[in-house]
Amino acid sequence: MTSEIDLLRQENARLMVENAEFKAKYDEAKDEITKLRAELKSRIEELEKARIDTVAENTRRDVENVRRDAENAELKSRVAKLEEDSRHPRKDSSPEKSADIPDSIVANEVISVNSKSSEEKMMDSFLDEVNKKIVSDGIRQRKRVEKLAKVESISPEKGKQVSVDKKTLRKKEQREKFIQEVSRNDSIPSVSSQRESDSSTNCSNIIDEPGSNSLDVCLEQTVRSCDPLAVEMGTPTFSLLYEKLCDAVILADRAVQEAIIRYCQFGKALIQRRSEIASEKQVDPESNANRAGQETLEAF
Repeated sequence: MTSEIDLLRQENARLMVENAEFKAKYDEAKDEITKLRAELKSRIEELEKARIDTVAENTRRDVENVRRDAENAELKSRVAKLEEDSRHPRKDSSPEKSADIPDSIVANEVISVNSKSSEEKMMDSFLDEVNKKIVSDGIRQRKRVEKLAKVESISPEKGKQVSVDKKTLRKKEQREKFIQEVSRNDSIPSVSSQRESDSSTNCSNIIDEPGSNSLDVCLEQTVRSCDPLAVEMGTPTFSLLYEKLCDAVILADRAVQEAIIRYCQFGKALIQRRSEIASEKQVDPESNANRAGQETLEAF
């Protein structure tokens, strides 16, 4: 009986020690939990504050984006209107009036520019410069097109007719002078002289006739009447040399006319291509190289 009581006392003492240890561990865990709860609460408060700030910032940015979208839409519509006006200008409007359009826009926007930020001011100034360039480029392009249209309004047939009239008179004088010199200096018998005088008379009659081939017929008759034997034998006399000279002059005239037409076509294509590049990439078409090329084309 006594031994059982002793055993129970020992077991009770051991359990009390363990209980004390568990109680100490419980107190430590409780303190740790309290500390963690405090940290978690502070972290939650910080996150909630950051969320509120983020919502406010997002709201402010949304309002700013809406305002900028409205401004961009207004500027795009204004640029589109200016481009339309530059492409289809009114007939009663002068270049000076068209060039004043961007200035009036800038004057209207100066009133509200003080209330805007520096970034918006830079954007407005950039768009104003773009508008000025678009309008000025449209005016210069229209002037060039009108000038080129005036050059191209003369058809090749009319140009040839005007040039043929001048060249006909000039060649007529030169050939008559040449025939007179030949008749004075040539030592061909009287039969050739008679043929030459007859050819001169016929040549004068043929030249007075309309048509572009009359001068060639007159030249052929004159050359063959001067020295028919030399022409048949192939001797390089003055008549054969003069015939070759006339052929060379005709070929040179045709080459010059063709070159002028080519230059006009190239100039028109160059102006169109330059305007396309300027409208697509907003490149300044009035650089020094482009000005030099344009002056060259205008000279031609």
